[in-house]
Parts: sequence; C-alpha cells; structure tokens
Amino acid sequence: MKIVIIADWHCGKDRIGRHRVSPEVWDAPAREAVAWAVENDADAFVVAGDLFDKRNPTTAEYERALAIFQPLHHPRQFGGAGIPIDTWIIDGNHDIGASVASTPATWPFRVDDEHYCHFTGAASVNEHITDALDLNLIALPWPRPVDYFHPGDQRLGLADELASTRDAVLTTLQGLASNPDPSLPAILVGHAMVAYGEAAAQSPNLLLGKDVVLPYDYLTSLPNVGAVALGHVHQPGRGYVGSTQPTDFADVEPKSFTVIEITEGENGWDYETTTIPYETSLRAGNLNWKLETRENPLGHLKEDLAQMVHYDEGAEPDFDVARVSVALRP
Repeated sequence: MKIVIIADWHCGKDRIGRHRVSPEVWDAPAREAVAWAVENDADAFVVAGDLFDKRNPTTAEYERALAIFQPLHHPRQFGGAGIPIDTWIIDGNHDIGASVASTPATWPFRVDDEHYCHFTGAASVNEHITDALDLNLIALPWPRPVDYFHPGDQRLGLADELASTRDAVLTTLQGLASNPDPSLPAILVGHAMVAYGEAAAQSPNLLLGKDVVLPYDYLTSLPNVGAVALGHVHQPGRGYVGSTQPTDFADVEPKSFTVIEITEGENGWDYETTTIPYETSLRAGNLNWKLETRENPLGHLKEDLAQMVHYDEGAEPDFDVARVSVALRP
C-alpha cells in the first residue's frame, strides 16, 4: 500500500512577502505530487490540512483544487493504472469551519457523480476511515477547544481550557489507536502543533498563542500506529510534511511531500516513510545583515549581496525570491 501526503497547500495564496505568485506557479507542487501519485499507482492521496489559505475560499479556488485532484479519480486518462486513488482532506486551522458538520467547503469536493474527495472534520475525528483501502487512517483535524472542551457552567481560564482540550484529544487518539482492526495497518495523519522531548513533559499547558500543543512522543507511541504525518509547521521534518511552497522568507528549507509505503512483514506491518523533493517549489533566500562599526560597511554589504546572488561568478542565484534585512547599530 502506498499513501502520498502533502500539507499546507494554502490554495488561494498569491504572495511570498511582497512577491506576487501566479496560481499556476503556486499550485505547481500540488500538481506535481498528484502526478507522482498517478504515475506510481498510489492507493491514497491525503492533504494534511490547510488545503485553502482562507476559511471562505472562492469558487475559483475550489475549481483550482478540483482540477488538480482530477487525475487522482481518472488516473487512466493521465497515464495511471486506471484504479481511482481515494482522496482525503484533513481540516487545518485555515480550513476550520470547512468541515462535514458546517460550511459549504464539503459539498464542492465532488469531482464527478462517481468520485469524491473526502473532507474530514471534527465531526468525523472519532471515526476510523477504513474505506476500500483496508487501512485504519486516524484523522486528527486541527484541535479546537470548542470540539473537545465541555466545561458546563464552570468558568476556567485559557490555560485550563487548553490543558483540558489537550487531554481530551490524547484520550480520543488513544481510544482510536487501541481499537482498530488488528489485521489492518494504521497511520495517523493530522494538523497540529506539537512539542518535543522535555519541553512537552515539563510544559503540559504549553501556550503558543492559543494553540493546543500535543506531545510528539505520545503521538508516535500510540499502539498499532505505524506512521505519523502532520501539517501546520511549514518546514518539513520531525513528523511534519511541510508546505508545498515557502510562505515567508524564514521558510527556506527545500520542500517535499511524503510517501508512506506499507508492506506485510513476518511480524506484522512494516512502514517506510520517504520524502520526495518537489521540483517546482519556489526557492526563498534570506539575508539578515547587521551594520556594525567597521571600515567601509556599505562595501561589506555589497560583497555579501554579491555572494548571495553569485553575481561575481556570473551564475544564476540559487533562489527565486529573496529578502534582505539590514539592522543599523552604532
């Protein structure tokens, strides 16, 4: 079984900083991942949250996403084996409200009368998605206190509310992971903020804005779950799939999508996670330069800029968009 996972597409976004990006350029990595899934006969395609950039996407943005998903549901027309690739979309914080139980972001995800993109929201987080894949896909939409926290008449502070929500999310995931069909493989795909190691243990009520922060080690230790893939943090690595495009100039790591391959081994299911670099993602450059007291500071800045763009070598720069910030210090 082969599952392709992307995250944080933010369809509808059109800028990196002040640099405007056309829809064709912005959507190219998502289109690339879909093509890879078709060409390699994937069994499922998952968006781990933030399919759209805003919670009220336009009709044009719906159509953009559907057009790119089209090859998944008609792969034979696009060089595939002819078996439709099931498509799952997890609620992200930019998609919240666009779930099964609420706004109209659910119903447009019909490719045609036969094939659907399944939008998993808070209403379905307590259900296993087994479908025809014979896979326990545990979906973790962006956790909101309103979906888990029920204080009744008791008035609690924000920290208590977040801690209560966090415990409810972990309890829900523990229950989902403990009771899948043991004959089926299981993976967790979600959209969440996590903390690692001692930070998670020492700060159970860790506050990052108003986010519910989950301990990553807990997610990876859930029973029967062989792989975890998350959206929300745009840099890939440590459980995160990463975004399809750099969304700001601090986001300079190469972009990639994730492939989870599941095979049956002697002692159960084997899970192999691979990252496939995008060839179409924009490359962002970032130069933070401090003007200090030294001889010919502007000359040094010019040298640093020249080195950044390889101007002195006459070569092309290794980025598509860049930002230079200069800090003035006496």
